[in-house]
Amino acid sequence: MPSNPYEGMYAGSRGASLFELLTVVSLLAVMTAMAYSSLAPYRDRYRLHSAAVAVAAELGRTRQEAIRTRLCHFFVPQGAATFRIVRDSPNNPNCQVDGTDPVVRTVDLSVEFPGVRFSTAGVTQDPYGSPVYGGNPTLTFRPRGLVTGTGAAVFLATASHGPEAVTVTAAGGIRTWRYDGGWQ
Repeated sequence: MPSNPYEGMYAGSRGASLFELLTVVSLLAVMTAMAYSSLAPYRDRYRLHSAAVAVAAELGRTRQEAIRTRLCHFFVPQGAATFRIVRDSPNNPNCQVDGTDPVVRTVDLSVEFPGVRFSTAGVTQDPYGSPVYGGNPTLTFRPRGLVTGTGAAVFLATASHGPEAVTVTAAGGIRTWRYDGGWQ
């Protein structure tokens, strides 16, 4: 009797051949490619929603900074996917964006969310039923946290999805919306 009861159990077995390994790897690659291509539309939708949530967070942060500093703060869209947060100059607090106001930060959405851009294409009304008149507005957050601006909504889209909106009520409430035949 052998000292090890399992000795010789795999004596006739051999490892997988290179051909067998390549076959399994090829099948896994094909299945992964199929799964990736079928999930691409969802990836774009979630990227768009994530960008809308990021803009909402920046608007909330800007509102809080306006309350904390007792100075007007501005959300100023710049180009297709960039915006600046500008603070009213303490030396000339006029609640208007001008050359003396310091830029607090500049955010480029396309860095973290490729393909997402500001867009009002196909949008005729904001989620509250007010008409949309062109591009995204400059929003002004007053020292008490109240917002002013022509249509306090920021619209985002991708080439395949959108729009999504981030709205700010007159009292400063911030909400994200998705358009799917109607605002939800």
